[in-house]
Amino acid sequence: LKVSKDTAGNYLRGKTPMPRTKVILLEKEVGIDANWLLTGNGTPPVELSPAENITLERKAKAGLSDIHHKQNYLREMIEKLVEGLVDELPPGTYKTWEVEGMSMYPSFSHGDKLACKRVSVDEIVNNRVYIIVVNNAELFEYRASGVWVKRLSHRASNGYITCRSDNKETAEPYPTFRVKTKELLEVWYPVARLTHNMSDPNRDLYDKYDELEGRIEMIESLLEEKNH
Repeated sequence: LKVSKDTAGNYLRGKTPMPRTKVILLEKEVGIDANWLLTGNGTPPVELSPAENITLERKAKAGLSDIHHKQNYLREMIEKLVEGLVDELPPGTYKTWEVEGMSMYPSFSHGDKLACKRVSVDEIVNNRVYIIVVNNAELFEYRASGVWVKRLSHRASNGYITCRSDNKETAEPYPTFRVKTKELLEVWYPVARLTHNMSDPNRDLYDKYDELEGRIEMIESLLEEKNH
């Protein structure tokens, strides 16, 4: 086709539409029906002979064909998504982290991959989730790496960061703890997540409804006490 390897790769991945002139050239050089390639109508490529089919079946049984192709397709699809995401990110320092444990469920699950932008302590927005690298010997027995994924509350006036977990479904809730701002070595804000644990889309709505119902009951109780 007289194109570069990168251009041919873009055609194969569907990133760049193949020009009609190249399709016609492909028909001339390889013998594939241009009408079929462009519209799906016309004469498809010649099917494999029975002997070739047997060879492919043997490869598939050995785990080389079907699974391999599906993994390649998924990998290409993810690469496209990531490529589009990176193009839209503002300038900054970025790093990928992997979530360990279930303390932040349902916001994040064990094994989630997070793309994060490095921020300063002053850029922390209360009640957002961040990844922090902490230099605190008292916390090392719980997490030797010093890396935590937590929902933060920052009070500059007292020099502390409050770190909370989202998981409220365990019998023993994950403890809330505080660290001094001077103990924070790094702060990273997640801007994208790759997960294989999709949460129930109605879960967040249910939690908000449950919280609202509890507050209404508390207000009703206070009003009854006041009236009595």
